[in-house]
Amino acid sequence: MKTTSFVAASTLALAAASPAFAQNNSTIDQLGSGNNATVTQTSSGNTSDVDQLSDGNTATVDQSGPTNSSTILQSSILPNTANVDQDGANSFSDIEQINGSDNSTADVFQDAAADLNTAEIIQDDARFSDADINQGGGANNGAVISQGDETLFGGTNTFGTQNGDADITQTGSDNFALISQIGLGSVAEVVQTSDASFAQINQNANSGGSANAFIQQVGALDYAEINQNSDFSNAQTYQNASAVGNSTIINQGSVFGSDGNFAESVQDGDGNTSEIDQAENSIGGLNTASVLQLADNNFSNVTQEGTGNTATVDQLSNGNASFVTQTGSGNTTIVTQ
Repeated sequence: MKTTSFVAASTLALAAASPAFAQNNSTIDQLGSGNNATVTQTSSGNTSDVDQLSDGNTATVDQSGPTNSSTILQSSILPNTANVDQDGANSFSDIEQINGSDNSTADVFQDAAADLNTAEIIQDDARFSDADINQGGGANNGAVISQGDETLFGGTNTFGTQNGDADITQTGSDNFALISQIGLGSVAEVVQTSDASFAQINQNANSGGSANAFIQQVGALDYAEINQNSDFSNAQTYQNASAVGNSTIINQGSVFGSDGNFAESVQDGDGNTSEIDQAENSIGGLNTASVLQLADNNFSNVTQEGTGNTATVDQLSNGNASFVTQTGSGNTTIVTQ
């Protein structure tokens, strides 16, 4: 069944007298059974397209701001749920729940103070998983979440995503965040509350295990990247309010069996760079790396290719450089500058 409705900003009489661009456009295609789609458009110039091509799905779209666009595609075997709330203006949302995805939920919230934002959630072979994008303020933010059996960076995994949880929150402007998630029970979260920052999390648990990753960017012009290609790894980076122009890259594992690593990077100054590589080229796990940079223009590189190593780097003054390499097992390194 296909239904198409045009809802005016106020009364039907006003709609008849209004130009075409003030009208809303809602299209719903339901080809399965037991589907439920609800579209509410109370502003003007909005477009909504809901396609439910399988059974038992639920889709809800609420567009109370003007000139927004929303598309939802649900074509998996078992039911999924998608919710879109667009209260700002000129924003775009796309949700796809396809192929082997089942019992998963995707939510996009674009607040009244958020304009010109884009949000995309792709759940392709994602089971019992949850993805949330919250764009609560600012303008010109972009967010992408992918959950399934293939990462956005070319990695594949027959386990797909199960019981995954991915969340992106953006309240600044001109930010971009991307989460690509494969694994069983993996958790990823990005929080961006300032402007012009980039964040990326890539989780590819290579034997079906879980991974945990967290990025918080409160300063401006920051860059953060976490790549987890192993199981049971944990990585987190904090770039705080007084931090501007910092960069963090954390790589955990690229070889089967390189599991159980922990990495943390905290930057509260300006122009700092931190890179942590754990078991990128050899089998190694259970390593711990911690980097703290509270001043300006510091550089830290930690490489751990062994097992059970610990590295702690604290840079509390300006213009320092630290290089730590651990290739054995059970080593401990402490650097204070």
